[in-house]
Amino acid sequence: PEDLIPGVPNYFASMAERGGVAHPMLVASFDGRPIKVESHPKAGYATDAFDQALILQQYDPERLRDVVYGKQEKMSGSSWTTFEGWLRGKTASLGQDNGGAKFAVLAEPSSSPTLLRLKAKLKAAMPNASWVTYEPLSQDSVIEGAKLAFDGKAVRTQYDVSKARVIACFDCDFLSAHPSATKNARGWAVGRKSADDKKNPTMNRMYVVEPGMTITGSVADERLPIKPSRVAHVLVAVAVALGVSAGEAKLEPVEQSFVDKLVADLKAGSGASIIVAGANQPADVHALTHAINKALGNLDNTVTYSDEYAADDASQVESLKALVGKMAGGEIDTLLILGGNPVFDAPADLKFGEALAKVPNTIKLGLYRDETAIDCQWALPAATSFECWGDGRWYDGTIAVQQPLILPLFNGRSAIELLAGVLSDKSLAQPAGYQLVRETFTAQELLKGAKFDEHLTDKGYAAELVGFEKDWRRAVHLGFVPGSASKKVYVDAKTVAPALAAAGATEVVFKHSSVYDGRFANSPWLQECPDAITKVVWDSPLLLSVPDM
Repeated sequence: PEDLIPGVPNYFASMAERGGVAHPMLVASFDGRPIKVESHPKAGYATDAFDQALILQQYDPERLRDVVYGKQEKMSGSSWTTFEGWLRGKTASLGQDNGGAKFAVLAEPSSSPTLLRLKAKLKAAMPNASWVTYEPLSQDSVIEGAKLAFDGKAVRTQYDVSKARVIACFDCDFLSAHPSATKNARGWAVGRKSADDKKNPTMNRMYVVEPGMTITGSVADERLPIKPSRVAHVLVAVAVALGVSAGEAKLEPVEQSFVDKLVADLKAGSGASIIVAGANQPADVHALTHAINKALGNLDNTVTYSDEYAADDASQVESLKALVGKMAGGEIDTLLILGGNPVFDAPADLKFGEALAKVPNTIKLGLYRDETAIDCQWALPAATSFECWGDGRWYDGTIAVQQPLILPLFNGRSAIELLAGVLSDKSLAQPAGYQLVRETFTAQELLKGAKFDEHLTDKGYAAELVGFEKDWRRAVHLGFVPGSASKKVYVDAKTVAPALAAAGATEVVFKHSSVYDGRFANSPWLQECPDAITKVVWDSPLLLSVPDM
């Protein structure tokens, strides 16, 4: 790198993807080694604990160090050359066999334009192949709720929390577990600090309905702890009181008191409020929040809509269930797993591990020899976010560039490199990812209309270059393409009446922990960081309300 001074760290803009959303960051490189993650000052999103912990994952000595062949105790060391030779013969026969009907890919959610381009290319080459997206902490109900509200059109809701005077969260950890949590928290803080304005002192108010204490609930002005099944009842009561829908929801006195206070505040702050539901709530609850936001006049102020890039993915659990059925029935000959650990985290009643054993050829790309890799014929080392080229989209749709800061420590490759290998008869060793990402930016004109001059103070940057090459250098330098955020989508929400289920004697909610869905279980930083609410360390506890103990 230019201007390298031994002992003085350099900072490089990059990103890391989690849950199908790219997280922008600056990564400090000390003598050629990434050592620290910082927030990107021009992104509007801060890094969270999981982003920070990527550094320990980078140097984890328990990472998968090379290609491994064989299941369970029969594993033996192999190589990428051997795997590629086997892969060429296998993909050739699969492509000729009923359009790849016996080939399946199981991938984690991704917003990467390059991965989506290669996915389309794979479907063109093997039209009958299966592509399934799955992650245990999915946004399925959020996407399906938008489709219910907007006549089948999936859109992503964008929130400007800094403008909101009233925020109502229905089983949603809006400030901690939402895909744009760090940006939401910054906007919420602005609304709190507005009380210091001597000319116009105001302060936002936070209302939270939730089954268990969260970070968002801990800062609520009004908090209602109830069972998950009662959340829909309270939301319907709010909708009826606002004239959004007809009907009646029978509430307990404490629930009615909460609703009365919330409705009064919402009417007083019309056009400057936010109603949001969490991913654990069913789709019809999300649909009703869209109708309430519309009725309150929040659209184009605190709430806007943009394209949902995961709209083409079917319900993750249902599509995984269909894939497991094919695997168990002997319809799948070759399964390629790109990240994740479904043997560990797939719903237990699907019996994914048993179905996996019935697939003759299984391939797992991942950082560790985990439960899924042990049960696969091939275990391939993955490159970390700091070791490979890539791309993605922030929550608001802005296109981001991921650049490597170090060569792969353990001979790993990225998902786009492996997928490109499936589609090619050539060896794709490093740095193939660089070419793949550039091809995407060229083919899809992702740099068109970029507004670099608004973000780069050095107007002469790459002045000797012109056209695409100049803009590409600028995008890599900045870490994203300014002006590429998703355009607003204007849709009209219809009112959907949620199903009001009777409360169960005992209701169980699964939520992400300090190690997310388990993928960071080997990170001491996260394991030793006390839970913000319970202060529990080194555990994922079962939390019970006091009367149930």
